[in-house]
Amino acid sequence: MPDKRRKRLFTYLLMALTAAVFGLACCFNLARSPYERAAASLPAELKAAKAEGLALTPEDLIQTPRVADERNAALLYQQINLANITSTDEDVLTAVRKPHPTPAQRKAASAVILKAAPALLLAEKAADLPGCDFHRSWALGPDLPLPEYGVLRKLARVLAAKAAIQADSGYPEEALRSIRIGACITYHLGDEPILIPLLVRIAIERLRYPRCSAGRNMLAGASSSGPKSRVSRTTPRRNLGP
Repeated sequence: MPDKRRKRLFTYLLMALTAAVFGLACCFNLARSPYERAAASLPAELKAAKAEGLALTPEDLIQTPRVADERNAALLYQQINLANITSTDEDVLTAVRKPHPTPAQRKAASAVILKAAPALLLAEKAADLPGCDFHRSWALGPDLPLPEYGVLRKLARVLAAKAAIQADSGYPEEALRSIRIGACITYHLGDEPILIPLLVRIAIERLRYPRCSAGRNMLAGASSSGPKSRVSRTTPRRNLGP
């Protein structure tokens, strides 16, 4: 009798173990099936993304065709150094962009703008160039340095303050010229294929430019049409299609 009980117990345990293994296998297959379907659709999704011009590899982020040096504003932007503009100086520039600045605030801001004269000269030259390619090493991924964005944003604040002083001093054409240079910076940032320069563009376009609708309209129009108010882009966008 004890042997029969042992055999019966062993049979029950074996059946229970078999049922448990079968149940686990079914659960695993059910859990895996959505991922298998997703994996099976990956080639088609990659093909569709490439047809839409979406970047899938670091090589896809490289501008094609490359911008020639004589047409490349990035080479001038990389020479700009505004390390001499301190946070106190930036507060002075902010004050003069607000309504009704005092003569003392205008004078202080003019001194800051004078410190940025070499950078402003480079920016004016860059504004006349159609393309912008910083020749990024996109394969570095999150380790890629992007020092130009902070410099250009600071430069845009200097230009906004300069335009405000020019407008308040009765020189609207000079003010619009300064606004145009700032707008060309945002246009050039549009050649970068990542999100960060878009955020920089938004920050620049939200600066308090001279209190006139013409200035804001010019900023919006030039940032989309490019240097010298061209209607179409001189540098073609990346074509990643087949």
